[in-house]
Amino acid sequence: MIGLRDAVITAPNGRILLAPTTETFLENERIGILAAPSSGKTTMAQALAGLVPPSQGRILRQGQQTTILGQENILHPHMSVAGGLDVAARLLGLESNMAVHKALKFVDFSLPLSTRLSTLSPIARSELAFALSVQRTDPWIIADDRLLPNSPKLAAKAEQALTLRLKTAGLVLITKNVTQIGRVCDRLFVLAHRLLIPVPDIRMAQTVLATSLEVT
Repeated sequence: MIGLRDAVITAPNGRILLAPTTETFLENERIGILAAPSSGKTTMAQALAGLVPPSQGRILRQGQQTTILGQENILHPHMSVAGGLDVAARLLGLESNMAVHKALKFVDFSLPLSTRLSTLSPIARSELAFALSVQRTDPWIIADDRLLPNSPKLAAKAEQALTLRLKTAGLVLITKNVTQIGRVCDRLFVLAHRLLIPVPDIRMAQTVLATSLEVT
């Protein structure tokens, strides 16, 4: 369960992203939140994951969560591949040696481990981040904007790993990508006018978001 109780979420610059909201996401639900670009998706994801507190109210969580999947920013660009993966694994609460070994094997990494992460392409960094973070076994996956790395090479393997995780975890996906939400989510909301608006289907979600942008 993830429960918002009169929760207010505010951006680092003080802009209110979510007005006081009470909502409950039940165990193993697949929640999709359609949001416009620059609407505060990352801050929302961090708050739901427990990485930053709400500015008012409470967010209750079952177990621990983390914002995962395709988040290459968990890898420090100025570190080596070996060092960056080690630090990220520890931050994610994983046993470092085993987690790093699995991640490197998952992506079939062939460069020296001394390679600086900043020299890798964004796709390569997102592959490594996905391969590391998908090893967590939290009761929830909180995904910021995308579920899978933008990698044709790993598409099938990443999809299989995500499907396996979703057998035992709930999902909150906050994204502007209609296709992703329509494919994997079964309960839908739109983030518009600082409100979390429930909608019955993806077509209505698109209509509500488009209308809110016209009004803005």
